[in-house]
Order: sequence, then C-alpha cells, then structure tokens
Amino acid sequence: MSLTQKEKDARKKGIGGTDAGVLMGVNNYKSPYTLFQEKTGMISDEIPDNEAMYWGNSFENNVLNRFYEDMPHLRPTFREEKDTVVIRPGGIPDYVIGMTDSVFAEMDEEIILGFGIVDAKTMCWPAYDSIEEVVQSIEIGNHHYYYQIQHYLLLTGCCVGYIAILFMDKREFRIIKIQRNEEDINLMLTAYEHFWNCVESNSWDRVIDGSESTTKTIKSMNHIENNLEKQLSEGSVQLWDTIIQRKEMIKELDESKRTMENQIRNELGEYTYGVLPGGRKLSLKVTNKKGYQPKYIEPTSYRSLREVKQKRK
Repeated sequence: MSLTQKEKDARKKGIGGTDAGVLMGVNNYKSPYTLFQEKTGMISDEIPDNEAMYWGNSFENNVLNRFYEDMPHLRPTFREEKDTVVIRPGGIPDYVIGMTDSVFAEMDEEIILGFGIVDAKTMCWPAYDSIEEVVQSIEIGNHHYYYQIQHYLLLTGCCVGYIAILFMDKREFRIIKIQRNEEDINLMLTAYEHFWNCVESNSWDRVIDGSESTTKTIKSMNHIENNLEKQLSEGSVQLWDTIIQRKEMIKELDESKRTMENQIRNELGEYTYGVLPGGRKLSLKVTNKKGYQPKYIEPTSYRSLREVKQKRK
C-alpha cells in the first residue's frame, strides 16, 4: 500500500515489518548498516516514486480482494486506524512497530475459529528468476517476506499469516501460508534488541560488510571534501596492504579467465553453440551495443560467451 507521510515518519521510530528481513540477513537489497544509517537519520530511506511502484501499489487492493475470493472461510476485519494493530500482546518492546495489510477472522459458518493476517504483494521480473524459487524460499524461511509475516504475527498475537502475490508479468497469482514460528520470532527479537541499542547509542558495533547496499551508503556519506587530515588506526595499515594484494590477485584472475575464454572462443570458431561433454551447452552469440552521447561512444558488436541455461523438466 502507498504510505502517508505520517506512516513514513513512524517507520523511523522503530523496527517495522520491512526491516525484519534486513536484520535477519535475508534481504539482498539493503544491509543492516544501511538500515542503521536510515534509522539514525544520516541518510534518507525515501525511495523515488517510479512506474513499477505506482502500478504495484495500485494493484495491491485487487490482490487482497482476490485473496478473499479464493479463501471464503476467511473474513476480513477492519481497523479504525491503519497505523495501529488489532491486538498487541504484552511484553513487546515499543520499538517493534508495523501494520499489516489486512487482518481476518477464520470462520466456520458464523463461529470465529481464530484470527490471522495477510500481506499483499506484487512482483515482476527482474525481481525474481522463477516463481517456484520465490515460493520455496518464502516457505523455508529464506526470504524477507517470510520474516515480514513473522513480524506481523508477533505484533498481532496471531498464529497464522498469508502472503498473496500477483506476479504481474506472468499474470499468475499465488497464496503462501505461513505459521507462527516462536523460535524464529525469538531470534528476531534478539536481533531487534541489539540493533535498536545501536540506534539509540548512535554507535555501529559490527564489522562493516562489503555488500552493495553498505558500499552505496558509505559512498553517499561524508562526500564533501574539507581538506582536513586524520590519523588512521594501526589496523588500517593491514587493511590497505591487503586491498593492494587483492587488486593484484583480481588482475591476475581476470587475465587467467580471459585466457581460458579465448581458448574456448578459438575452439568454437564460427559456430554459435558448443556442447560440452556431459551435455552442458555454451553459446557465442552476437551482442550489439548502441552508441550514445554526450561523449560519443561508437556502436559496438561482439560475440558474448555464455552458458545456455537448461529448462527444468
């Protein structure tokens, strides 16, 4: 759902459902360090609006409607305030916050058997390679959507949650059921407590990782030159010397890789495809790149060596 400014501001005051997967180490798009800098206000967590986000948000109500059509024994309940939860069990820290898309009552005729939650999602390529891989990774708890549901189950006290996903480019709809997992919830609460202590003390006490998210965050901070000088720690000497060694290793490995690629290219010659012993197939197909301005780059055409992905049987 599209968030109001009030809801965006509230997110900075605690750990929400979309933060759960980051802190549990299964979010490929954001690192805990980046999340820390967002929560402490050093960088913005605003994502510029784009067409994918617009259409994704527009479809989510329809996704919820389709969910309830397919699950007639689940009856949606409604909240007076979107930024509050129906039930908040005791003992949950105040910094654990969030709002799921919908809460339902499971019915047997007119008898309420229990309550649960559902979150609506939309996805399209290239956010995933295979629908089945997405579903499986959620079901086994190796996806940030899984921890987002566990987060909302923690907040509401419910025992069951669902993710309703529309794969827009495939025109395919899936419903994934997730049971409350107390072991995972306890692990989440431990990670939450450690992280929020870092936020409140404004001190990051973990090793800085090499993820793309962390790299982008650090590059975006302190990027204005002030011509001042700082004495670095003794550990920086070993870090810098290791960086130089790694650069040389990468250079040697790149040259070795190109050598081996050239040997295969030479063996393929004019052929587009080559079959390795055992059945794996390589392709040497033409790639065309257009030229562009302002610094004019001439159009180029070359043959790219790749392995052909085999279709699953």
